[in-house]
Amino acid sequence: MEYLQSGGGLLCGSTAWGWMQTNKGKQLSDFPFTYFCNNLGVKLTESTANCPNPIPFRSELINFKNIQQAVDDLNENPDEKELYSIIGGAIKAIGDALPDVSAETLENVVTNATEDMIPDHSCPIKDQKCREQSQGLCSMLCLLPGIKAPG
Repeated sequence: MEYLQSGGGLLCGSTAWGWMQTNKGKQLSDFPFTYFCNNLGVKLTESTANCPNPIPFRSELINFKNIQQAVDDLNENPDEKELYSIIGGAIKAIGDALPDVSAETLENVVTNATEDMIPDHSCPIKDQKCREQSQGLCSMLCLLPGIKAPG
């Protein structure tokens, strides 16, 4: 496990949807392979690879072992703004959630966001890249009930 958690490669196959079909009344979280994958930052879905809205390949995600690493990097380096859109995309892709990421870490990321990512009436965000980053910030904010939005 240490080899994998430090970035080592692994190739394995599993059909979560097939397990769901043969284990009626169970949830995907009951699938034993899910626990293994969660520890590596890999999320399983109930869908097949031929789903009508596949998650698009994003080459910038190759830089990270898992989304937890991206959140930790952003927490340590708030100026790495491209991470906001990467994390926001991951939140949407796995169902408006970031399991295994602490609320405290997300709150720290949100509260340390720079002003140029926070739109207001006198300063709207017009640049597409900045807009994506702001949307990522909003996605993280939605995971934190009760926190006041910056700006």
